[in-house]
Amino acid sequence: MTLFDAMHRYAPTSENHTENYIEFIEKQTGFSRDEFFKNLDTEKIANAIQKFEGWKPQN
Repeated sequence: MTLFDAMHRYAPTSENHTENYIEFIEKQTGFSRDEFFKNLDTEKIANAIQKFEGWKPQN
């Protein structure tokens, strides 16, 4: 599964503007949508997703 495939599975167009989401993840991580997800730094991806979703740690 590529990053593109994963984003379409977990952030489908029925719930998100998936293309914007993918572009944001690419810019934040430096990864390409065509790279295999299993080879990527998932912590970087998680941090980018949190930023995109507006997540803030609670004190």
